Amino acid sequence: MKEHFDILIIDDTVELSLSLKDILEENGYRTSTAPDRKTALSLCITREFSLALIDIKLPDAEGLALVEELSAILPDMEFIIITGYGTVEIAAEAVGNKKIVSFEMKPLDLTHILILIGQIQERRKVEQALIESKEIHDILLDATREGIVIIDIQGRISEVSNITLEIFKAQAMADVKGRRFLEFIPEEVRKNKGVFNLGRIREGMTQNLELTLLRNDRTRFAGEVSIKLLRKGFMEIKGYLVVVRDISERKKMDKQLIHTERMAGIGLMAAGMAHEINQPLNTISLSMDNLLLSLKEA
Repeated sequence: MKEHFDILIIDDTVELSLSLKDILEENGYRTSTAPDRKTALSLCITREFSLALIDIKLPDAEGLALVEELSAILPDMEFIIITGYGTVEIAAEAVGNKKIVSFEMKPLDLTHILILIGQIQERRKVEQALIESKEIHDILLDATREGIVIIDIQGRISEVSNITLEIFKAQAMADVKGRRFLEFIPEEVRKNKGVFNLGRIREGMTQNLELTLLRNDRTRFAGEVSIKLLRKGFMEIKGYLVVVRDISERKKMDKQLIHTERMAGIGLMAAGMAHEINQPLNTISLSMDNLLLSLKEA
């Protein structure tokens, strides 16, 4: 059974409709038939079809006009036009509609129809797989609180996660896509040859490199980047995957911690000095007390 690929046959010739229905169902497709526009519209309101085979001349409608009506109900449905009245004008009009994938003359070549439908189904499977792959790709990009940047071999940004837009304070994907990643690094940092060691990157990875980065509004922030080489096969380099982190808050906390530790050290030093000062004072005080006591006794 071929799932999620139902076919609607719209033709007022009962013999042809039944013949197509039998052959398609023998090949694993689910089908329904409609002899006219009214029945076809009713079926499409209650059921989803991937493909419709439509006779260009129906009792209550023109086939090409019905294509427009059905497309409004099921935007993803595609159409094969069947006709016994082939003209250049009709064919040109049919081919001009992106939803119409073929224009077939009666009597139909059923072997050709089966091959054509199989090709349509396979193409739709590939398209759906690409959509699902893109959705998974987008989910993975945004699954972390770190910014993800894909850079091509020329150093231009080809893909970013939504978190990256937040980190660089960019309003839209267009603000960063197509730009060189180096544009987000201050010039004086770029001139430091030790910042990006291409030899190390080409070996596979550079991790946790701390450097100053530029936001889209050209303000600066403390950043940390890890760079992974992207390869196709063993040799061909396709680009780079860059993980970006805004470590501004971490840097502030580190400074506060250092300050706190310094103050604690000063406090300990002061306590030690006070102890050292108090020790002889206590001795002097005790001696004075003893002296006064001796004087009273005398």
